[in-house]
Amino acid sequence: ELVRALLLRSGLRTDPQEQIADLNAAVDLEQEGNTAREARALLYLSRGDGENASKDFAELADRDPNNPQTRFAYAMALVAIKKFPEALEQATKIIEANPRLTGPYKLRAQVKRALNQTKEAIADLDTAIQLEPQDLEAMLLRADVYEDLKDFDRARADVEQVLQARPGLPAAILQRAQLYSLQKRYDLAIADLGQLLQQDPKNVQLRVQIAQLYLAGGWPRKAIEYTSAILQDVPDNWIAHRGRGDAYLAIGKHAEAIADFETAVKLAPDHSGILNNFAWVLATTPDDKLRSADRAIEFATRACEITKYEESHILSTLAAAYAEKGDFETAIKWSTKAVELGTEEQKEPLRKELESYQQKKAWRESQTTEEKPNPPELPGTSKT
Repeated sequence: ELVRALLLRSGLRTDPQEQIADLNAAVDLEQEGNTAREARALLYLSRGDGENASKDFAELADRDPNNPQTRFAYAMALVAIKKFPEALEQATKIIEANPRLTGPYKLRAQVKRALNQTKEAIADLDTAIQLEPQDLEAMLLRADVYEDLKDFDRARADVEQVLQARPGLPAAILQRAQLYSLQKRYDLAIADLGQLLQQDPKNVQLRVQIAQLYLAGGWPRKAIEYTSAILQDVPDNWIAHRGRGDAYLAIGKHAEAIADFETAVKLAPDHSGILNNFAWVLATTPDDKLRSADRAIEFATRACEITKYEESHILSTLAAAYAEKGDFETAIKWSTKAVELGTEEQKEPLRKELESYQQKKAWRESQTTEEKPNPPELPGTSKT
């Protein structure tokens, strides 16, 4: 009776410590059964405390090794604390004992994906879909794994199959938009996100994503126009400020870019992308009034520290900042490192920067991106 009372009171409490205290007392008192321990394990799991949840679930699995629900929860707790090999072992045990259940195959596929065993993850999801052909969750998971493999056509085929079964499913439309973006089919990605925006017109995250797609698709002025409308509603959105700054940078409007980066870096002071882009324009703009070597060095150094001096494009920015300062020895040092770390695609432009520093010339850059014609319009809007 006391155990039942403690469980009931724990469920009615609002203070987390008092909830756990009641469950601890119930676990200590319960001589038969696992109700109290299971309740405590589930509470730990709901709070993101996978470490304590996994301890309770391990005890429960030992007591009732043939209970698939308990072992499944144990595996999920192990995933929460990133103990993927142990989670894989538990999921496999469930499958061996219950080969017709689809949930364990999906869980094991997620674990295998985390372990970069993508082909094995696909095999598990194939099995889950064979067992339950209308398992939409398994199809979307398989689309995710195909995306990891850069097999975008198969990924989209799975998403399209989900949308045939559930037209308008937001998760599937969002996933398809992501696939279109990865394939640089930005107009189609914008159309998909616009469809979702019709259902939720105030969704700032969707609006920011659309603005980013306009910029990526070669419509920087459209991105500026669209982002400016977002910032009228949410002036403290650092992602929008950063995105508009990048768009201004793309068309050579450096003063406007600096103003947006200034705001963005105050709102997100430890974001390496903002720090890098801000430092780059401060170091390389042709406008003498806008350059600031000291600030460029400060921001580029912070960006390098955050990324552990492992990103070639950020090392390139640090080199440009030192070149603007006139310290070409240090500029050559970091520029050389940038070339070493750069991909084959990056190496040629990075070498040109290095050659400039070797000639004791600071780097200057001003982009003048031409607007592509006919930017896609969002559903429900008209051209202006």
